[in-house]
Amino acid sequence: MVGAAVGDAVGFPIRSYSACDIYDLFGEKGLFKVKLPNLAKSVSFTSVRNLLALNSLCQNDNDKNFVDKIFDSYSTHARFIFEKSNSLPEPFSELSELFTLKGADPHELKDILRYSSGTINNRINDHSDNMCLGAVISIGVFFSESDAALMGANVAALTHGHDLALLSSAFAACLISTILRNPELRLYDAVIKTKTTVMEMLVFSKYLSDFSVTFDTALELAESDVSQLQAIRKIGTGYSAHDAVMIAVYSSLKHFRGYGAAVMCAVNHDGDSAMTGFLTGGIMGAYLGKKHIPQKLLEDVRLLSIIENIC
Repeated sequence: MVGAAVGDAVGFPIRSYSACDIYDLFGEKGLFKVKLPNLAKSVSFTSVRNLLALNSLCQNDNDKNFVDKIFDSYSTHARFIFEKSNSLPEPFSELSELFTLKGADPHELKDILRYSSGTINNRINDHSDNMCLGAVISIGVFFSESDAALMGANVAALTHGHDLALLSSAFAACLISTILRNPELRLYDAVIKTKTTVMEMLVFSKYLSDFSVTFDTALELAESDVSQLQAIRKIGTGYSAHDAVMIAVYSSLKHFRGYGAAVMCAVNHDGDSAMTGFLTGGIMGAYLGKKHIPQKLLEDVRLLSIIENIC
């Protein structure tokens, strides 16, 4: 959880920059070991949604299933933004300035306010953008591997109808769960195990082949001498759910020994640095633990106190 929030905070300030802009601004290594100003206010919609989801999952409300709980957390966020309600759960009340539209899709939030949600069997649209990934870290923390994969797909289907969105959310949630529950596994082995779990559970998807091809490409690039920027460009921009997850897989495998190096790899590119930083930070935080996150980044992220209170 902490790793994801820090990764998001590092990537969000440069989310709208091209790779050329990043390298022009920060030098030949791009954003590298740089203490960014105002990290405390740089977390995006994704980190906020993730923590709201975790807070909802931890509530003792046996009258609702877990998918409904997460949809309720999405609704809470939307009401706070558009209806100016005072409905934030207690852990978040002192940080209301972070509950903004940073990196969010306002149309999706307005649909949520109209209580328009989908399911795996009843899709409401064909969206495949990365906004379906907002709860994956929380799901991975909370559920065992197979349950996390199924939950990831079900939660993605609330707002996104494309199979690649469901597959990507299932994979990301399952990977976090696999890492946390199998600490003896190498990261590479956890990634392979996760792919097997997801492919078996979502065998109905007509996009399994597309998902598998991009997955294999990410693994091959992680073991190659192709430059990081060129490798990420081969995978995608990170604005689609599929691209974002595979950039995170690539970055994590490329730098599996270091949280900072993996996150910096994930954010120095032309696409959605906030989401790829969030996912990579979540993966590496789960794999290496909080002690491997640079202290200079930890001390600037205000969400840390909320995460510790919830967890």
